[in-house]
Amino acid sequence: RLVTSLTLVDRQWWNTVTAATGVGVLVLVFTIWSGLFFVRSIVRPLGEIEATATKIAKGDLQVRLPDNRYNDEVGRLCKTINQMAEDLAETDRLKNEFISSVSHELRTPIAVIQGYANLLNRWGKDDPTTRQEAIDAIKSEADSMKELVEQLLFLARGDNDSMHIEMESFDLTEMAAEVFKETGMIDRSHRFQSRWSGPAPVVADVGLIKQALRILVDNAIKYTPAGGAITLSVSWEGGAARLSVQ
Repeated sequence: RLVTSLTLVDRQWWNTVTAATGVGVLVLVFTIWSGLFFVRSIVRPLGEIEATATKIAKGDLQVRLPDNRYNDEVGRLCKTINQMAEDLAETDRLKNEFISSVSHELRTPIAVIQGYANLLNRWGKDDPTTRQEAIDAIKSEADSMKELVEQLLFLARGDNDSMHIEMESFDLTEMAAEVFKETGMIDRSHRFQSRWSGPAPVVADVGLIKQALRILVDNAIKYTPAGGAITLSVSWEGGAARLSVQ
């Protein structure tokens, strides 16, 4: 028989159990901490993304996410949302420009119709020539507005095959004189001068050319100080009509 004490064995056992328990507790604490850290690292940027997306949905198209902070799926999501915000901002800018252009295009024929209507109301009753001129001008402007509405419908449909251009022969000088006369009835703050070198026959779409001419004249009015002179020139050079607005 061999008799010995188990005190050392028991002590070693409890030391082992204590160490294993301590290591297990540390592993558990580290696991919980790392899990919370990674969860928070995902939840925090998602919260920023949610707040930014809410601002964009409310119309703030200038807000952006820091797309270089996260180099993972969240970072790619930030880049996508930033790109979406830029696209929406560009769309909004184009929409505002479109509305401004449409308002500008409609304002001119409406003002011309009002001017000729006043002319017709004042002197058209006693002067057949004035009455007929006003009626023809009003009809022409109504046709221009109709063509503009049709162009807007074409843009709304996005159907390129439905665009129809009417090619016809007309005198560019007569059209320029008509546009200048109409503009002079609307704008009294500028001096309008014309330079013609004779007829300038062209073959084109009357409505589109007249619309482009009005845009040129309106831009000249916009960038010419009040009281300044605006000169419209039409000439025939080398078998082609030349038109300039200064």
